[in-house]
Amino acid sequence: MVLAALWLTAVVDTQAKDLGVHGDLFPITEPDILMVIRARLTALGKAGEIDRLNFEFRDRAVASIKRPQAPAGIRHTDVPRQWFFDPTITVGEDLRDNEGRLIHAAGTRVNPLEIMGLTQKILFIDGDDTDQVEWALTQRREAGRAKIVLVGGAPLELMENHKIPFYFDQRGLLTSRFQITQVPASIEQIGSLLSISEVKP
Repeated sequence: MVLAALWLTAVVDTQAKDLGVHGDLFPITEPDILMVIRARLTALGKAGEIDRLNFEFRDRAVASIKRPQAPAGIRHTDVPRQWFFDPTITVGEDLRDNEGRLIHAAGTRVNPLEIMGLTQKILFIDGDDTDQVEWALTQRREAGRAKIVLVGGAPLELMENHKIPFYFDQRGLLTSRFQITQVPASIEQIGSLLSISEVKP
């Protein structure tokens, strides 16, 4: 084994050659990224681009507050439908309070409506449709109270006009969770389930 290692070393040593240097060599240099950014910002500042970009950013932010982006795939109700939604979940791991006491063991099925019920209707409408706005206002008056959630339109303008809160389904989180694809729609609690209806006003 030792002889084989010595023989291999000798072969490698005899085959190694110094091939010299061919062509020009240059040092590896890389610009300081912070210096590049600073220079670019200075150039943009002198050209007035930073102010322009700031104004554009501000205008986009104000526009998105006044009229948030509507969730995709929501249309006006064509074929009314009604279904029930069971919000029961299965706890994935032990849930404990801040003192370590067990609230729910892993594998327990929990229905949030049995812990805290839905105390008022939730109404989903397109705020740009005056018929749907009137429908929601009527529903709210008849129910005593209800939350109106927009899937389109200008919530601040509607709040100013009607002096009541209007909410917006940001990124379609609620409509996708409850599989709502048509508006106007309503959600209310019946027993331990949610009754969801897509209606024509």
